[in-house]
Amino acid sequence: MIYLVSVHLVFPAGRVPALGRAYKEKDDCTASDLQWRGTETERWKSGMTYPINVARNVARTSASTARVLVSDIELLPSERLASGFVAMVHGRPPKLGVVFVLPVFEIDKNEQPPSNKRELLSAVKAGLAVYFHRYRFLCPHCQRFPGLTRWMVRTDPGKVKPLIITRREYPHHRWEPVFIGMREDPLYTENMSWEGKQDKMAQMFEMCLLNYRLVVLDGAFLVHTPGIKRKPQIVGVARKEFLRPHEKKNAKLYQRVVKRLLAQYPTNRKCTQ
Repeated sequence: MIYLVSVHLVFPAGRVPALGRAYKEKDDCTASDLQWRGTETERWKSGMTYPINVARNVARTSASTARVLVSDIELLPSERLASGFVAMVHGRPPKLGVVFVLPVFEIDKNEQPPSNKRELLSAVKAGLAVYFHRYRFLCPHCQRFPGLTRWMVRTDPGKVKPLIITRREYPHHRWEPVFIGMREDPLYTENMSWEGKQDKMAQMFEMCLLNYRLVVLDGAFLVHTPGIKRKPQIVGVARKEFLRPHEKKNAKLYQRVVKRLLAQYPTNRKCTQ
């Protein structure tokens, strides 16, 4: 299925990489040579931030399909997610203003990622899985989606189907769902970095002002790997000092974007910042 994959390289305009000879050494796709050398990459050595929203926008606008799932590379889909979703929406043309939310969980690093909801529920019951990674212990509201309790008590439907239709409104105004949408949905704010956090908040605020409907799906999900992230006991001083200015920058950018959006769209008091 590799013929269905397209790769887009993103780099700063002022730091064009040198193109040397082609590298043809046979290897797998895990990039294992980079897994243990993270601090030696050009980005780390130069102290550059990760432009995650640029990458998201490039991936989405370059997609050849009308519907698009913008997902991070470490999120594994449940089995037959794509085919099940296509079967669910068969005969229904894409509609702007409606997106389909995929619940996100993570599994203990010593366990195999569940392939269907039945396996996922068993892992949750055994204490081996929780809803989305670091947010379960660091930011519970960021991925605690509306209908979570209902989703957890319902058995595996054996297919992809809608669970509830909701909106990004209080008390879920800090919710950052992963969803299947359209290329024409609001873009991500590109000057927000991954290191600064809250990188998807501006997009979700705009979608709220546009009265987007969020359809939470049942029978389909994503699994974050590897392992369940918890709040670290000790955060290095150097790391804190590195992150602090980026977090402040993202916060200021967010407020600036919110101000612009409030002037652009009709007021919706339920769209709490």
